[in-house]
Amino acid sequence: MTDQKIQTILRLLVWSIAVVMILTIALAWWQYPESYNFFQDTISSLGGNFSISGLDNSISSMIFSIGISICGGIAFIVAMIYFFKNELFFNTGKAIIALFIVVGAIGISIPRDQGQLLILHGIGAIIFIGSFGIFNGVLQLLRYSHKHRPKKPEEKKTLDFYLDLTMVYLTGLSIIFYLIIFVLHLAFSIDLIGQGHALGQKIVLITSNIAIFFLDKDDM
Repeated sequence: MTDQKIQTILRLLVWSIAVVMILTIALAWWQYPESYNFFQDTISSLGGNFSISGLDNSISSMIFSIGISICGGIAFIVAMIYFFKNELFFNTGKAIIALFIVVGAIGISIPRDQGQLLILHGIGAIIFIGSFGIFNGVLQLLRYSHKHRPKKPEEKKTLDFYLDLTMVYLTGLSIIFYLIIFVLHLAFSIDLIGQGHALGQKIVLITSNIAIFFLDKDDM
């Protein structure tokens, strides 16, 4: 199989992670037995056996676990392709980050109120969202470098240039913000802007799930 076909498959697989993730959150939200505040409640709330108020949340929890597990499975396929396709640029680095998405998916698919397994869910959530954001950020940075660097000083900067640069900044700043607020939350019990760690999750997910569809097969 040619590199172009492999890159096309990789792009579709990476896109499908975003699609499955969006559908999972939407369906779990739909079946959540009480009001869910998207920016103040963590996505983990959708994956608990019970809602925040203690209502039965088995359907939403099942949707959440299955959907995230599918994301992890797709990420595993992506990682294996990168590991064995040495001719793809930065293949090992991409494979390792994709494997972190897999590890995170395993943890976050465990219901958040599953007794002593709570810590695994929390660690999984941090790794899953962080790795997904970093993976997309790396792809955006490599896309920008490949298309626009080196650039002649006299060369006119087009809309495409500024759009790619915007995606680099958005994904990069979102993951930095996410990591900072989680360190503050976990290490010092400090929450920025109220439930800052929940907001950080959503910022990473929104920016990554938008930026990821700007990727071409040549960026894979």
